[in-house]
Amino acid sequence: MVITTDEMPFEARPVELKAHKALAEALAAHKAMRAHEAGRAKEVARRAKALTKAHDAGMSYEALADALGVTRQRVRQMMGQGK
Repeated sequence: MVITTDEMPFEARPVELKAHKALAEALAAHKAMRAHEAGRAKEVARRAKALTKAHDAGMSYEALADALGVTRQRVRQMMGQGK
């Protein structure tokens, strides 16, 4: 059974220091990945809003797709309309 604290988890059996170091690396990588995912989600929402705004202003899916180098279906997916 592992009980976590703010620093390192308590292990009911003896564990080498290198295990705790490896866990610290994994936790740091996990934290960085979570931050990246949050940032990516914000950018996806920003892109969807901008694409919708361009389309609402009269730009066709074809023109948007050409500008982005993707298909019209992918543009609709990016806008959240064709998942």
